[in-house]
Amino acid sequence: MSSVVLENVSKYYDQVAAVDALNLDVRAGEFITLLGPSGCGKTTTLRMIAGFVEPSRGRVHIANEDVTRLPPQQRTIGMVFQDYALFPHLTIGENIGFGLVERKVARDQIAARVEELLALIRLPEVAGRFPSELSGGQQQRVALARAIAFPPKVLLMDEPLGALDLKLREAMQLELRLIQQKLKITTVYVTHDQTEAMTMSDRIAVMNAGRIEQLDDPPGIYNAPRTRFVANFVGKVNFLPGRLIEHCGEQSAVETRVARILGPRLSAANPGAAVTVAVRPEKLRLLPEAAADAGMNVVAGQIETQTFAGNLYHDLVRTADGSSLLVEIRPFERIGGPGERVRVCWSVGDTVILDDA
Repeated sequence: MSSVVLENVSKYYDQVAAVDALNLDVRAGEFITLLGPSGCGKTTTLRMIAGFVEPSRGRVHIANEDVTRLPPQQRTIGMVFQDYALFPHLTIGENIGFGLVERKVARDQIAARVEELLALIRLPEVAGRFPSELSGGQQQRVALARAIAFPPKVLLMDEPLGALDLKLREAMQLELRLIQQKLKITTVYVTHDQTEAMTMSDRIAVMNAGRIEQLDDPPGIYNAPRTRFVANFVGKVNFLPGRLIEHCGEQSAVETRVARILGPRLSAANPGAAVTVAVRPEKLRLLPEAAADAGMNVVAGQIETQTFAGNLYHDLVRTADGSSLLVEIRPFERIGGPGERVRVCWSVGDTVILDDA
């Protein structure tokens, strides 16, 4: 059963499409993230679900009800913003219970619900404090509690962790995900932070220019990107442009300027098509120049720079055509430093071949 369905939704501003014929089906209880750079349409999409922005065309459904023309207060949604939007003159308890007061819920029920939610967000002692007396992470949890006080059909979060420092943001990612899983509440989350999306989501919709480029679970987005944009936006990646030579059973062969590369079969392209080989830096290994490693893709080169990053070394290897490959290796896998001639190797299964059409 779907909780949110967007059918061919578009939003235009002065003939410019902020969101262009977008379709999305969010399952009940699912945590789905709209991920993309600034200006890709993710926040506009979220605000159309919320009712703050009216679509230029298309339909919005929440819990099998067409809510396209309904105002936000009639959609039974919860909303968490980046700036928390807590009322500074109200106590934490009053902030959490504000929506319940507006809905004329009995006072004793409000008190019980506030107490329940403060326990859920692990801040049972702060009911009488004011927002200014709490840390950023605590205020964010209070904002979440307020959003779910009157149980919403869908929880919407717009870059809610963007104002927090790195350590607190990482902690809050886990905190929000645990609460969402405990409540089994359908959640649509917006961020430009790929790590945040990978950590928290059941599925990720990678957006670009008002459209969804790929909708998949985090391993699918990272390990099997379908477009160059997705491969480049999510994580680090090396690209080798080339031309598809042939299909060999379950594999495809690509001729690049530095080597013949094998990867999983790209059935969507025919021999002769322009393609791009993509491979993640952590999938690469370095071997001495004279070493052999049968059954793997191999590119010869020379270590140009080597950077220590604690748990990893980042080696930039210059290839024969003047381009570079970024290799991430663990300290005990080092085989040399700048100037050393090496062979960059990786398995056929770790190759991604992208159709340039």
